[in-house]
Amino acid sequence: MLDAMTVRGLSERTKECYVDAVARLARYYHRSPELLSAPEIEAYLLHLVKDRKLSYSSVNHVSSASRFLFEKVLGRPADMAHLRPPMARVPQKAAATTRPRRNRPTPGLLHPPQLPHAAHHPVRQRPARGRGLPTAHG
Repeated sequence: MLDAMTVRGLSERTKECYVDAVARLARYYHRSPELLSAPEIEAYLLHLVKDRKLSYSSVNHVSSASRFLFEKVLGRPADMAHLRPPMARVPQKAAATTRPRRNRPTPGLLHPPQLPHAAHHPVRQRPARGRGLPTAHG
């Protein structure tokens, strides 16, 4: 497995994590990972989510390591074709409405703040044309 990861240019940290994930999988079932089936790996991933309460990224890493082992090292891609890690809970977006939102006043504020007239119509500044500034010509 290490040679296959090296040939594919995986980083040292990824190699360490993949080897550790496969070793934990083997320890969980008390046998070589090459003897495991896809349903057993799926059950292990479910165990990581439900019982161990690991994060999605941690379970995804184990799933990726298992997929790498079966597809690239053992040459059994068909075993892993349907196996995908459990998905993270993603908040659902609210349904879009067809009506535009109205501007609502700030809660607790009875009247909107009154801005001075100048704020609505800023004064246009013009560049100074020779008024009071000395020039090189004198």
